[in-house]
Amino acid sequence: MRDKEFYLRAVKMDLLRTTKVVADLKHSVSEEEAKEFLLHGLKDLGKNKLNPQEKKLQQELIELKKTLPECLKDPHQRLRWAEKVLTVSCRL
Repeated sequence: MRDKEFYLRAVKMDLLRTTKVVADLKHSVSEEEAKEFLLHGLKDLGKNKLNPQEKKLQQELIELKKTLPECLKDPHQRLRWAEKVLTVSCRL
């Protein structure tokens, strides 16, 4: 069985991929691709018992997932959204 650290590293990698896809302003972003990485990270995050701080970060990611379609319309919002996802990744 894999330990909690393994899953946290996997979540961080998925969030980094999400950030990279959304923050690359030179290319149009695929909402499906960004959502896929984000959902995979959320799924992995839910595989372990979370402490209160991790639960709060999980809720932040769920809220960010809801705002993804809106943020893709504006380059500045895309960057801010990606920065928030990266911040959550660093806090894990």
